[in-house]
Amino acid sequence: VREFGDIAKVLAPAMNIVLQVQAEVGGLVPEVGAGLSRIDDMLASLMVEAGGITGETLTVQVQGEEAQKILREASEVAAQRVKSSWPELPEGLSVPELEPTNR
Repeated sequence: VREFGDIAKVLAPAMNIVLQVQAEVGGLVPEVGAGLSRIDDMLASLMVEAGGITGETLTVQVQGEEAQKILREASEVAAQRVKSSWPELPEGLSVPELEPTNR
């Protein structure tokens, strides 16, 4: 990891593994599932913060219906956290699109 923005690229595979293991083991050993859920929450929070600082977005590919469900729920939680930490824009205010930067 050379730049803060690289964190998201490094963490994406780890998040996939956590989600897959959680989907497979979580139902059998609830304590492990709960622990993996906390780990996933921490990784998701770190990715949201890294994306917010760098302005980059990340697409995570998952396999399996349960993993997709978990990812959707995590995305909703992340969106709620971001929404609660940033003030609402006034009505009618437009926000210009930013050009991506090359690193």
